[in-house]
Amino acid sequence: NIEIWIIPLLNPDGWKYVVEENLANPWWRKNQRDNNENGTFDPDYDGVDINRNYDYNWAIGGSGDPSSWTYRGPAPFSEKEAQAKRDLALSQKFVLSISYHSHGEIVIYSWSDVPPAPDQQLIIDIADSIASRIPLFSSGGSYEPTSSNCTNGFSRCWMYVVAGSLEYTVETAPEFIPPGPDGIQIAQDNVAGALYLLDRVFGPGLTGHITDAFTGEPLLATVKVLEIFDPVLTPRTSDELYGRYFRLLLPGTYSIEISKEGYETVTVNNVQVNPGYLTQLDVQMDSTMTSADKREIGVKISGKYVLHQNYPNPFSSQTVISYQLPINSKVSLKIYNILGEEITILVDAEQKAGEYSVIWDGKDSSGGDLNSGFYIYSLEAENNFSVSEQSKKIFLIR
Repeated sequence: NIEIWIIPLLNPDGWKYVVEENLANPWWRKNQRDNNENGTFDPDYDGVDINRNYDYNWAIGGSGDPSSWTYRGPAPFSEKEAQAKRDLALSQKFVLSISYHSHGEIVIYSWSDVPPAPDQQLIIDIADSIASRIPLFSSGGSYEPTSSNCTNGFSRCWMYVVAGSLEYTVETAPEFIPPGPDGIQIAQDNVAGALYLLDRVFGPGLTGHITDAFTGEPLLATVKVLEIFDPVLTPRTSDELYGRYFRLLLPGTYSIEISKEGYETVTVNNVQVNPGYLTQLDVQMDSTMTSADKREIGVKISGKYVLHQNYPNPFSSQTVISYQLPINSKVSLKIYNILGEEITILVDAEQKAGEYSVIWDGKDSSGGDLNSGFYIYSLEAENNFSVSEQSKKIFLIR
């Protein structure tokens, strides 16, 4: 199974301005940020180009002039629209993405810079396949795949480099705002390109689970495909909840390196990726601790004490944290920020064996609202025989 997430409109303020006040100039691309802070909307000066507000190469792209059509904003991710997409992408870790714009009837991919992107051949292959499936509106043929640089704070570049998603910009239609019936037809024609991505998710590529060889617990580990590894990209990792990793690849033979602090690095050579499906490669990692250390930890995290992933995650107002105690224990459940600083204490009490659930409202110990971002909840449970310490990440979106 796969999930499909749709953002119907990323620039509602800019869209509203065009359709209600500025149809004669439909090339308006910015939002309505009040750049001069005079309390009114001044089209000649206000607004930020959201697609130049992402923080990858933000400083060397777009324009620093607020009156420019391509004004990049006062800082990376200064705009709530870009923040919203960033937070969603980091929480969901999308494999593939399309960002629809107009106009041009082209499919833009990253990047045209030198050296090429680490996944360049795969990126081009998918771009060609999307473009070939979308017919031109007023003539024969199909959309044209086109490369673009990554020096402008573009969404697709940030999505690839930082979030690990292959994003394509599809410039639809032969004009900015086609007439209503034409727009409906153009939208229907574009569906074939999106449907191709839903099929491409299933391969060719590589997937599997990474677990602790001693406990069987899932691990968040770094996964490198050595033939196409480049440190310019944010490390590609397995997910913390299941230890699942996922990489789309072209058919071929690869060497895979799995690493995690506190564990022996695993390298698997001659991994064959075949057309039409995902190659499964599960990896068990050995801890670098001594056998005596492993026996002690085996008592602590043998599966009797269980800290579940919060639900929903991400959340905006409330989330539920559940855990299981095998015997009567002294329990401490705390929230920390990513710097390890204590935010609030949810539980500090003696509790009997059983299942427990606690609601957290995203506030600190004084009742103040916390900012969006990653936090850590940590359960410490102590009895007469052992101590269990378990932690998981939680993502708050405001």
